[in-house]
Amino acid sequence: MLDKRLLGLIIIVGLVAGLIGSFYTHLLHYIQHFMYAYSLGREVAPREASAGIMSGLLRYVDMRPEDKSLIIACAAGAGLAAVYNSPLSAAIFTLETLLITWNIRAMSAALLSCGLATLVVRQAGIGDLVQYTMPQPPLYGSYQEFAIVLGAVIAIGVVLFDKTQSLLPKFDRKSPKMIVIALLSFAVIGVMAMYFPEILGNGKAGNQLTFTDLVGWDYALGLLATKWIAVLLALMAGAYGGRITPSMMLGSTLALAFAALWSIMVSPVHLGFAAFIGAVIFLGLAQKMPLTSCVFMLELSRFSVEMCFPMALAMGSALITQQIVKARFQL
Repeated sequence: MLDKRLLGLIIIVGLVAGLIGSFYTHLLHYIQHFMYAYSLGREVAPREASAGIMSGLLRYVDMRPEDKSLIIACAAGAGLAAVYNSPLSAAIFTLETLLITWNIRAMSAALLSCGLATLVVRQAGIGDLVQYTMPQPPLYGSYQEFAIVLGAVIAIGVVLFDKTQSLLPKFDRKSPKMIVIALLSFAVIGVMAMYFPEILGNGKAGNQLTFTDLVGWDYALGLLATKWIAVLLALMAGAYGGRITPSMMLGSTLALAFAALWSIMVSPVHLGFAAFIGAVIFLGLAQKMPLTSCVFMLELSRFSVEMCFPMALAMGSALITQQIVKARFQL
């Protein structure tokens, strides 16, 4: 269990992360996506700021290394909770991805810190902000069978994306060459954005289109290709940022295009439903947090737990397919 000193530090973690998240969220109202052509996510800065502050404070505290690791991980998770208003999924992220443990001590610390961070943000004038305000897409047709097949398709997409990312050339960020590389990379992103403006920013604009079925399969494929390239170019140019929302956009666009094909060849499924499930699966596999992504997307959208059934089918299929493909091609 948590002793009094550790409990006090966990409370400080929640308050610090909440304050950082509040400041950061207000700042983004004035600086949209902090760089408009920046094609990566926004969650890294507050997450690492929270962890960095607590890491600095812990230098002056005499405690066991495992307790310090627990506090720093909780600080990172609390930063995520503060930015996305997602306390439960942030706590799961802390346990599933950072601590890789599910004991009572870790769970209580993660839940308390993430809950407090969210409380501070909500009380700081931001309120109970819903990231994606839209009606829940209906479930009809062969959506169960579709979810299973979609999981396999998304898994292959994630493996291919990881492979293309691993093939990127490595440049010294301190080299003067990076100036030219960055200018050329963002110039290409700018040209692509003339035709697909939703690739700018972290990807939320594209998700809003696909989740609400406002684009056709052809435009979705265009968004998929250009966002894919934009993320790779941003990484090659030395950009630093999160991958959560970009992963969601890659998954939603791929799923929407596949759903259009499925609707013609098998039976109709709602394209917005497909995009949502695709975002969940791509995010879970690409960021190695399958449980977190399921809860995270429900918290962001406030959709019904009815979506848990197709998410479970798709995520299970995706995880199996990913392992088979990696083993088959030795990736």
